Amino acid sequence: MKNTKTKLMAALCLTIVWLSACAPNSTPNPENKTKTQSPTLNSFTYQNPIKVADDEIRDPTILKYQNKYYLTATGRKQRHETVNIWVSGNLTQWVHAKTIAKVGEPVTWCTENLWAPELRHYDGKFYITFNCPTSDIPRKRARGGALLVADEILGDYQVLTADKPIASPNDTHLFKDDDGKVYSVNTGGWLTQVDLNTGKPIGERKQIYPFGEKGNWDARLNEGPALFKRNGKYYLWVVGKYLVGDEIGIGLATADNIWGPYTKDSRNPIFGSSLCNQTQGCPYDELNHCHPFEGPDGKDWFSCFAKFNSGPNAGEHLYIDRMIWSDNGQLNLNLSWQPQTVEW
Repeated sequence: MKNTKTKLMAALCLTIVWLSACAPNSTPNPENKTKTQSPTLNSFTYQNPIKVADDEIRDPTILKYQNKYYLTATGRKQRHETVNIWVSGNLTQWVHAKTIAKVGEPVTWCTENLWAPELRHYDGKFYITFNCPTSDIPRKRARGGALLVADEILGDYQVLTADKPIASPNDTHLFKDDDGKVYSVNTGGWLTQVDLNTGKPIGERKQIYPFGEKGNWDARLNEGPALFKRNGKYYLWVVGKYLVGDEIGIGLATADNIWGPYTKDSRNPIFGSSLCNQTQGCPYDELNHCHPFEGPDGKDWFSCFAKFNSGPNAGEHLYIDRMIWSDNGQLNLNLSWQPQTVEW
């Protein structure tokens, strides 16, 4: 009897073991769980216009460096007397970081009105250009660009153009090409190759974007240039103005060679007052002086200044937004004033 019970217990244990081995696994598969989870998203929320400290600004340019953003602009409160850098960790809250230059210091031939500064980072060095009147060019109230260089983004900056401008006329904009050559683009669509070591031009300059003919949108103004390159093609922005009226726009021209010829976009102006006027609810009285920069998502963004003649935002403030690229390579500039959220 004892042996029979022992045999029955053994058989029962074997059955339990067999059933356990054959039963479906009730523990969730970690791999399956991972596959059903949504990827973690980064996001950035902003609303234009963006006020910079307690100042009004024009002609802004933004440089992203080591996860921070550095802004240079024509400060209205200082009445064009200083060149400043503001810094932000999120593109929406800006604090004044440093004053880089003043009228007559350190560029002695800049004796009045400093405007449209730009900050660039090339080959481990930082370069600041800004503009002012100069008597060194034989033309009444001629204008040119000063150039400063430093090893750190906040300086100390040393003058490379102690004797005369690196290029002329005004709104000096630096662009470094893939082959390492550096160029300055200036008001009037003038392109000049420059030497960043000496602060001097190389060779003759060429007008790559002439004024438009009478009646065209860019017949009255051609300034605030910005040059950048995508997929082997050169993109040039200029600020234009109709011959009659105050409507200002941003025009686009493209070329396969930096020296041109540049083809003006048939949609011109692609941004600015005219686009705002055609968009219901657009509150800006002026949108002006656009420049590209790397956005928080690592993609192409642009800055400009937005002007309000009245209301709670009266004055001139920073505007930032995304570039929109179509599948065929056409560039559009986003226009917004309501809260925007970008995820990536």
